Amino acid sequence: FLSLDGQTCYGTVKSFRESWGFVVSDQFSGDLFFHIRDNPTLTVPPQGGEQVSFRVDATGGKPRAMDVVVTGGAAALPAAPKSGSNPYKAAPFVGMPVVDTLVDDTVYGVVKSFKFDWGFLTSDAFEGDCFFHLRDNPQAQGVAVGTSVSFTMSMGSDGKRQATNVTMVQREPLELVGQTVHGSVRVFANAHGFIVSPAFHGDLFVGINGNAHLKGQQPLVAGEPVQCVIGTDGNGRAEATRVQR
Repeated sequence: FLSLDGQTCYGTVKSFRESWGFVVSDQFSGDLFFHIRDNPTLTVPPQGGEQVSFRVDATGGKPRAMDVVVTGGAAALPAAPKSGSNPYKAAPFVGMPVVDTLVDDTVYGVVKSFKFDWGFLTSDAFEGDCFFHLRDNPQAQGVAVGTSVSFTMSMGSDGKRQATNVTMVQREPLELVGQTVHGSVRVFANAHGFIVSPAFHGDLFVGINGNAHLKGQQPLVAGEPVQCVIGTDGNGRAEATRVQR
């Protein structure tokens, strides 16, 4: 995408879920990630098949579509097959790429399951799931079920899918409410402070009032690794709950 950096392209929405999705275009191969956060003019969630214009941004390490504008309605799409029992991915469209064509491509998805030091990822870009191991992805320390990630698709020596370069894709804390995240204490004083994590942008408020189990314990210390469940306070703002050292 470097050769298209800053250029306006035209294409269609391949898929969209929650607050992010992918666009495709005849002007490049593969697909391009986009997020509502980078496209405030998208006041209505785009639909698969809608025609769009957008600007390619390849300067931030992860190419993405910016300034996405819907220019036309959705073209007729074939019916989507049922997604079975997998609750972490939308039903793919008929004709979606088979995994073999995605080898060495950067793919975006979510952690379907994780246990000890291995797990499985799912993505709208392919059917089924993809294995990953922290041994091959030390930078993925701290992932949990539901974590948004980017990864490189590869095939193991056994011919099965395998993900490498698994990297967390940062989201807004409010998008992660109810999920467990891993991070560290940025600052803590007078019974409250902030937590940072590669799973979300910025920092997350943490207070003793929302974590009664911490009362009587040694105060949290800057730099201390923690895990927490993201919740909301009475004003709907994101905060760290069920904090564990």
